[in-house]
Amino acid sequence: MTTEDSEKITADDRLAITDLLIRYARACDDKDWDLLGAVFTADCVARYRTVHLQSLPAVKHHLWSVLGGCGNTQHLIGNVAVSRNERGVAVRSNVRGWHVGAGAYEGSSYEGIGYYDDVVVRTGDGWRIAERTFVLVADNGDRSVLQPGPEPAPDYESRRA
Repeated sequence: MTTEDSEKITADDRLAITDLLIRYARACDDKDWDLLGAVFTADCVARYRTVHLQSLPAVKHHLWSVLGGCGNTQHLIGNVAVSRNERGVAVRSNVRGWHVGAGAYEGSSYEGIGYYDDVVVRTGDGWRIAERTFVLVADNGDRSVLQPGPEPAPDYESRRA
């Protein structure tokens, strides 16, 4: 265990980590794919149900492919628990995502509730998500509202692993 790993998680760390989660929700809801660079590490690993991603560009592309063509969305994140484990700083947070259909799916909506299990690391630019696993607990509505955005898609080097 390194010195950094054995340091206590401070109230300032908890606030900064919560701000990180809010920044993620804002990036999704504003469809600001570049903002995700201030959320994830470049070499992050993310699992969104059956989709496994292995880089920040792959995460950007995946989120564009499911949120970019939606109408308005709202991702509410709460019940944030921060602790240390064998992998570093673990964060579990609940999420409720509301997605409104656009275009051919106008008038439809999709809602998913679940949680994120994250491992976050402190970088020179602040806390970032190095690992994310999304677990869907329940959903309701028309999943077809999850559509890719207009071209061009965000650049990415690696697709699903």
